[in-house]
Amino acid sequence: MNRYRDELSIEEFNKYLELPWPAEYIESIRKIIEYEHGHNAGSADSMAMMDYLYKVPETFNPALSIEHASTLIGLQVFETLYRSDGNKKIRVYLLRYDEWRGNELHLFLKGGIQFSDGEILDSTHVKSVLETLKNESVYTETFQMIGEVKVYDSLHLSLEVENASLLIKYYLAEPISAIFKFDKNGNTVGTGPYKIEKYNSRSVILSENKHHTFGLPDVKRLYLIANESKIEKYQQSNFGDTYSHESYMWNNFILFNPLKNRLSFEQRNYLKRIFLDAVYNGRTGENNLYRKMSDFTPGNRMITPKFEFPIKVMLDELNPTISKDIRKKLSESDVEVEYMEMDLKTYIETDLKDLDVDMILMKESYHQSHPWQLIDLLTHCKFREWYGELEEMKRFLSMDHGSDRAAGEISQEILKHINDSVYIVHLFKKYRRVLLPAGLKNVVEMDYGAVDYSKIIATR
Repeated sequence: MNRYRDELSIEEFNKYLELPWPAEYIESIRKIIEYEHGHNAGSADSMAMMDYLYKVPETFNPALSIEHASTLIGLQVFETLYRSDGNKKIRVYLLRYDEWRGNELHLFLKGGIQFSDGEILDSTHVKSVLETLKNESVYTETFQMIGEVKVYDSLHLSLEVENASLLIKYYLAEPISAIFKFDKNGNTVGTGPYKIEKYNSRSVILSENKHHTFGLPDVKRLYLIANESKIEKYQQSNFGDTYSHESYMWNNFILFNPLKNRLSFEQRNYLKRIFLDAVYNGRTGENNLYRKMSDFTPGNRMITPKFEFPIKVMLDELNPTISKDIRKKLSESDVEVEYMEMDLKTYIETDLKDLDVDMILMKESYHQSHPWQLIDLLTHCKFREWYGELEEMKRFLSMDHGSDRAAGEISQEILKHINDSVYIVHLFKKYRRVLLPAGLKNVVEMDYGAVDYSKIIATR
């Protein structure tokens, strides 16, 4: 292989390494990749980058993560058994292959994969994560489908499920199912390209995982900070020329409560026009990082349907401009409104079923393609706390989806019905600007608004 080293790019080496090599070959191949990085990356060993993180998460443990910010970190530090490819099809990742034997899904791990502390990944680590997801995570209800987990050897295990369905692979491709363990100091570590070096209430520092199986990144250290204004000064003072890349962050929408269901279709439709008029003609609509998600044409004043009680509205403190626009427009309407106030931490920790509100302004980051979109909404978004109780949602999650296409068609149909019935009002798709030094290229977007920093290439 050495004689081909000068003919292959780093990206080609990484793909080469993803092949199902025997465990004893992995270390020697990795050394070749490290050699390639060390000789061709120029100043890459000292390359650092700063980026914006809107909030430092409460936990980095994937199984306990209920925050979008935790997912953004997790996608750099942890890896999953499965991943979706460019076409959003499920593919093995930490696995060499899998196979169904009746209702048992047999998993065969790639050999030689290491955690950031150097320990080799084996079947017992995966079993521990699966049992944590079922018994001790914040997603125990989702993972009750998992039965007995058996270990056969260091690279072979199986999990029993009620039905041999594609859905379990979707779940195991989600960041909440990432493989992790605790090091000797009790810190959560993964097999991803970066490790958590240190953090405080204002920032998280990630550094390269020198044991990463699939190649080492050019960007060796990441400073993720909750102060956006400092980033431009840092990049320009350290690197001179910079450029920006726009990356998806999340969706903003109004979600109506389907359980109390106190509002008629006519009332919801009337409120929808108020909301769209408020935000599309307000201050938020002038910001080009907020992309409109619904068609709206201002028209004549609608006849106000009769409201026999005040509507109860909860707005999102992370989106104060949108909230102010909506408050202003509602105050100009004939509708009596009661607002519920709640800080972000309390909101995240409170089950929506316990809230006495008719609608909530939400911010959620999820897959934009089907069926991932509905699976995300019903798995780790607040959406699930209201809509996961509906029979059609339970049927979707319990169905034996034979293919991505079949599951995608059902997902589209269900979400179209919710939209047409005006139980959801799509407002914006929010983007952000990632500021980069001119010498860094190849910005690859991951799901959930994350940038794959490990794919960035230092060109000078």
